[in-house]
Amino acid sequence: MVYAVGHKGDKCMFTQIFNKPSNKKMPTPPSTPPPRGIPRYSPALRGLGPSFIPECLNHFIYVWTIYGNSFWMYPVDLIDNLLFGYAWDGSDWKYIRIPVNLIDSFY
Repeated sequence: MVYAVGHKGDKCMFTQIFNKPSNKKMPTPPSTPPPRGIPRYSPALRGLGPSFIPECLNHFIYVWTIYGNSFWMYPVDLIDNLLFGYAWDGSDWKYIRIPVNLIDSFY
């Protein structure tokens, strides 16, 4: 299943948007949970845009959205300003897509 990132109040929501096509191989999720700590928000990293994201592929990053939610992510692909990867929901990895313009900052 593929999820989209949204928000409800101050809660981050992962909403199922479609099942993966049966002929498409999904990337493997991380085999471990993300790091335990949460990095300090850095306004200096705001609005970096898609040019810095390829350097972060296949590494844990912490994402803050323009809605004020935040979560650990393991990005695996960037296609047409959509970032695809796995987001930690507190107990498991969910395959998500998030438009780059919804990312306020990341670490």
